[in-house]
Amino acid sequence: MDKLPEDLLLEILSRLGDSADVARCRIASKGFNTLYPRLRSINLQCTSQILWNHHSSSSFKKIFLNLISNMPVVESVCIGAEKELKLALQDVHDHDLYLFDEFFLEKWLPRVSVHLKSLSVSNHPYQRNWVSHVLPLLSAYCKFIITFITLLY
Repeated sequence: MDKLPEDLLLEILSRLGDSADVARCRIASKGFNTLYPRLRSINLQCTSQILWNHHSSSSFKKIFLNLISNMPVVESVCIGAEKELKLALQDVHDHDLYLFDEFFLEKWLPRVSVHLKSLSVSNHPYQRNWVSHVLPLLSAYCKFIITFITLLY
């Protein structure tokens, strides 16, 4: 795999719809790991496996921050939770899925906002009062993009 041309490896990575798959490829191949920072989009959906195993490894937010910190140019961000997990979490208050946490947003949004063209965040339904904290951040950093904000139901 590592003997393939860089352009082909980058094309393979860019066609993966889920950034978790990209992370797995980085572990499997030096070539993928080297080229990963050249990707321009991140799509990470929290799965039940990530959520239930986060006590023994990294939290969903830490996984996201790790992935995005290595990318110098980010044009598209899509983070949230998979559909099946949304149903399971109706009564669970897991702060790892409070994606409109202003401290979490401050860790990555200012750095990526320069090139950002698309933002989609699916938030935990029990995070209340996020609008007054998050809208000023989005307004400050996302002036030139269409921002899609979705509540997790």
